[in-house]
Amino acid sequence: MNGGPWNDRWVNTTTIPKLREQLNIAYQSGIDRIWIINVGDLKPKEVPIDFIMRYAWNPDAIKPGDETRYLEGFAESIFGKEYSAEIADIIAKYSKYNLLRKPEVQYPGIFNKEEMLYMSYKWQALVTRCENLKAKLPASMQDAFYQLVYYPVVGSAGVAQIYNYATLGDSLAIEALMEKDKHLTDYYNKQLAGGKWDGMMLDNHIGYTQWSIPDKNVNPLTLNLWKMNYSVSNTSDEYCIPAYKYKHKTDTPQASWIFLPDLGRGDGCMGSSNVMAESIERETNASLSYDVYMKTNQVAIGILPVQDIYPERGLRIGVKIDDQPMQVIDARQWLHDEFGEYTPNNLAVSKVLKPLPKADKLLLSGWSNGHKRPRRDEVFDNLRWLSVKFDVTPGKHTLKLIMIDPEITVEQIVVNPDNKHYSYFGNGYFW
Repeated sequence: MNGGPWNDRWVNTTTIPKLREQLNIAYQSGIDRIWIINVGDLKPKEVPIDFIMRYAWNPDAIKPGDETRYLEGFAESIFGKEYSAEIADIIAKYSKYNLLRKPEVQYPGIFNKEEMLYMSYKWQALVTRCENLKAKLPASMQDAFYQLVYYPVVGSAGVAQIYNYATLGDSLAIEALMEKDKHLTDYYNKQLAGGKWDGMMLDNHIGYTQWSIPDKNVNPLTLNLWKMNYSVSNTSDEYCIPAYKYKHKTDTPQASWIFLPDLGRGDGCMGSSNVMAESIERETNASLSYDVYMKTNQVAIGILPVQDIYPERGLRIGVKIDDQPMQVIDARQWLHDEFGEYTPNNLAVSKVLKPLPKADKLLLSGWSNGHKRPRRDEVFDNLRWLSVKFDVTPGKHTLKLIMIDPEITVEQIVVNPDNKHYSYFGNGYFW
């Protein structure tokens, strides 16, 4: 929540399914004595901190899909049962939308036009639900609702819209939203609960130019940021398949691919039922099969960022097309090496580290004309793209993903990735 490569301390940007997935890997791998977690700031992180403490008390009691039940219980304990489901869903969605692109790492042109419209619609729908619920709640619940729900939703939606307007070059709309942001924050600090939490919401969060908090909120259009082309084309052959929309699945006694609800960018991801399963390069391992229509010879596989936990072993996933032999893909493509672990000097003396693999520079992962676009890597995007090529002819084929190292979680597949037409999510992701 706070640390390299960028600060994100202002409001919650971590979903409960993401926390459960990561903490489960830690727990199952034997890290079960003490967890030290840098939360960044306490007050705006009340929900994730509460979940971390409850999960740590009994990790086996919270399975994939139980996150909604947890959030509803949390909401009910504060607001009562009548509104608990609605409040839980709003909390789940605002943290998810923030995870798609955290407020502090927003940048003009991150989304293409279709994606801007979609994200604007999603945020404004959430704001409307918040306003309606706020009008129904009794006075005794208003302060708690403002802290836990209203402020993070309306504030986050405003920042997202500010950067959409920055993409469009609308400085007047940005200034109006920045004024609204100031009023929201002043109320939190000065009037909420009679000023009880004065100073708790002072982090500037608009106009970041480096990892640390800016001295003041700044209109992004005044920062001379690199101009990005946000055009979109309806003629692209690129298309997306969510990982859970497979045509066939095979399991083994050791592990199977399971659905992890609400994890990742969409409705969920596919991960291993046993994150400690033995790692063997074998075509008969648990697999997911997809019908794909190839216009090119390439697919991109979106996985959730994961560390090279066992560097001597590696981090691998098997990929197979039709009856061709399985390719073993190094899943460290474009791994963000924040602490310079994979330097030539370290590689020369280490008995376990392996050089990071070379990878294709996909526009999908932020590469344009040989240069990386600003604030585009697996940490900022919360997704790592793996590129795979095949010897195939255009037409229908069967793509198979084969589990090798069980800590890999697959979010989506992009077929025929297009390096001429920009998309942050992948063409057609929302449709």
